[in-house]
Amino acid sequence: MKDCTIESRLLFAHNAIDHALRNSVIKEALNKYGYDDNTIKSGRTLYEEADTLHRIQVREYGAQQFITDDLVEARANANINYLKHLRLARIALKDLPEVIQVLWNVEIKSFSLFGWMKQVEDFYNRLLQSTIDQKKALDKVGLDDAILCQGLDNMKSVERLLNEQLKEDGEAHNSTKKRDAAFDVMNTWVIDFIEVASIALDTKPQYLEIMGACSR
Repeated sequence: MKDCTIESRLLFAHNAIDHALRNSVIKEALNKYGYDDNTIKSGRTLYEEADTLHRIQVREYGAQQFITDDLVEARANANINYLKHLRLARIALKDLPEVIQVLWNVEIKSFSLFGWMKQVEDFYNRLLQSTIDQKKALDKVGLDDAILCQGLDNMKSVERLLNEQLKEDGEAHNSTKKRDAAFDVMNTWVIDFIEVASIALDTKPQYLEIMGACSR
């Protein structure tokens, strides 16, 4: 089982334990080496715990991926509007030196998501605080307060998705740690169990095959 996936190891453990509990020949042979029903059932409990935690881990990473996809899409859409609004603002305010210098200094300075969010937030907040003359100029190119507020809300939506992604990421990592710990305990038990089975059934290899021990 050394190079198998976790799913394959769980399936192997399930089959080996299940056959050991149901097959009278295997059960009788193992009982002589200390593996009675209660002992084998304790191994099944370890398997069930590892399997449950693995399913939770898969679900957590699936949820994280959905949030990540939503985050990427939300940022892309928000950025399209932001860059369009930036170009329009530069045109509208080109005759207002106290503003245009600030707008021309606004570029994509950071490839990080945090840097992008700060830049976009500053841009919209700056325009929303414009003077009456500046607002009139912005209105002419379609950048009224409603449009600017929508652009800011789009950035805030990205921020909310990022916070949700970070939460899901933490839960996914935590579920992996729990799964791995339970899996290691189960796997150790199964390795010993199969080694004893190979001794108990050394004259009955067909029963080892039933348990899957010959394919480990």
